[in-house]
Amino acid sequence: MWKQKLLKYSKSEFAFVSNPNDNSQIYHYDGIVFDTYICFDINVDYLLSALQVERKLDKEHQFAEVELNTQGYELFYGKEECFYTHYSPSELQPYYDNLHPVLITPFPLVPAKLTVIDGNHRVCKQILEKKTTIGAYYVLDGAICLSLMTQFQICLYCFLFDVSRIIYNTGKISDGNIRNGLYIFNSNSSMHIALNR
Repeated sequence: MWKQKLLKYSKSEFAFVSNPNDNSQIYHYDGIVFDTYICFDINVDYLLSALQVERKLDKEHQFAEVELNTQGYELFYGKEECFYTHYSPSELQPYYDNLHPVLITPFPLVPAKLTVIDGNHRVCKQILEKKTTIGAYYVLDGAICLSLMTQFQICLYCFLFDVSRIIYNTGKISDGNIRNGLYIFNSNSSMHIALNR
């Protein structure tokens, strides 16, 4: 099933599923998975809008308010390391010290690592000022799925999360529960919502 879906969307152009415009803030995440270069473009403006709506409606629960801890120049959520983009002091403006929570998320196949996808300048500024805690919103994979820029990125992201769920849950929970948690079998998942917009 995944092979058919990935092949179907492999040639997809930018679908603009999250309605970016020329001023949209896009977080670009790339890396190597299974010896293959992958990239995801996340519409941060879409996530921030969704966060505002969720806070008013309090029903989707795609964002969890959390606190990050600093240790020197490292950032952690509990024991999970949180990567962020390091900026030099000369790149940090005075207004970067506003304390709006940053956005963090895990990426597929790297469950013990988180990434700051919005607020990297603020994190650097607060670490420079020796703050020991930083407010954040933990963005769940369903919200990230809805903010991705192409149909292929959506499929690839969800495929990798399904692989992660299988790898890290085998032997811990029943096969039936693993299957029920996979994107590919859930017709109500954010992947299907995003692909059918």
